[in-house]
Amino acid sequence: MRFGEFLVAKNMLGEADIEQALETQRQTRKLIGMLAVECGFISRFDNIRVILCRHKNEQSYGEIAVAKGLLTREQVEDLLLLQNESQMPLGKILQAETSISRFDLVMALKEYVETCRD
Repeated sequence: MRFGEFLVAKNMLGEADIEQALETQRQTRKLIGMLAVECGFISRFDNIRVILCRHKNEQSYGEIAVAKGLLTREQVEDLLLLQNESQMPLGKILQAETSISRFDLVMALKEYVETCRD
């Protein structure tokens, strides 16, 4: 069970609250191509080339960039870590977008972690 599902099961938030918060989180996450350009790994032109290739097939951005010799696998891994760090934490979003308090959120997280251990 994910933390959002746990909050819904405990009647602390509704499913719509969780869905909206997750959408906000997705929107705050930087795209891997933008990060690659910001880090100086690739040029803006090469970023566009990868994006155009991505629209033509089912491969991920990283797979295409590696196949074209634009990024190494290590660089892709670093970019994915940066991407995860770039998104706003779910707890902060829930506090901002819902009526849940920081205290209630922390207590629920504590209970969730303890439940997961069992």
